[in-house]
Amino acid sequence: NLDEFMKQLGVTRDFIVENKSFDEIHLSRPIVYRLHVGSGYIELPQAELTGNRLTRDILKTDSVYIIDCWDDVYVWSGKKTTRIIKEAARRLACQLEKFFIRPVSESVQVVREGQESVIFKSHFYGWDDICDASDIGKPKLDKTLNAKDKFLTHEDFNLPKMDISNIFMPRQLHLTDDYCQSMLDAVDEYLDKMDCYIFYNKLFIKLPEPERGQFYSNECYVFLCKTVIPVHDPNAVSTSSDGEEEIECKMEIKYRVFFWEGRHCSRTGFLTFSFS
Repeated sequence: NLDEFMKQLGVTRDFIVENKSFDEIHLSRPIVYRLHVGSGYIELPQAELTGNRLTRDILKTDSVYIIDCWDDVYVWSGKKTTRIIKEAARRLACQLEKFFIRPVSESVQVVREGQESVIFKSHFYGWDDICDASDIGKPKLDKTLNAKDKFLTHEDFNLPKMDISNIFMPRQLHLTDDYCQSMLDAVDEYLDKMDCYIFYNKLFIKLPEPERGQFYSNECYVFLCKTVIPVHDPNAVSTSSDGEEEIECKMEIKYRVFFWEGRHCSRTGFLTFSFS
């Protein structure tokens, strides 16, 4: 039985810990899947990593890879791959991302060969792009002429054009408290209703009333404001009891949407807001 088996091993039940739940699984090392499309099937064989770390030499220009770094999931495609394989890899990566409950991060990121970002390169060991800064700012001399006979102009340096006029503008005066209060009163006068929504679980849900006015750097919010503005219609003229003509006012309803994004918030909220 179990007690005799544990006695032979020299352990007791006190040393047996419960297994971690499925939701608490965390990848201790990155996993690289190489997409292989055959006749009516798709395979995802894992690529062997040297020392359990990513290196640049595992990426081949004629293949598509799904790189699972737990916090981020990438789809890297070489220059000699087809569009169908890239799309198949992207859909498989979206399904792979849903297997585990991961930290809040961006959706699957598609990376093309030669257009890798600095964050993507940081996952790889030894992928350091070193730029030779010794030639930056040096003029390009004509090979047919001697360097001593060449007159340098500003066009030889290829310097970027920058607009520095704002640097010499006078400093903007601070708004007084009375002016700010008058602006708030003008807005509140026409504001009829304001609803606040927060991005949660890939949807915008209504923010509870006690949490309104509190902003967190890892969240994003949407404010839907309904304003009722009186508009004077010169064609609509009425006569008062005193015999004077009065221009009637019509109430025009306008909606304005504001989007607030925290510094550490995922870009998924803004993309959902833009395309919804």
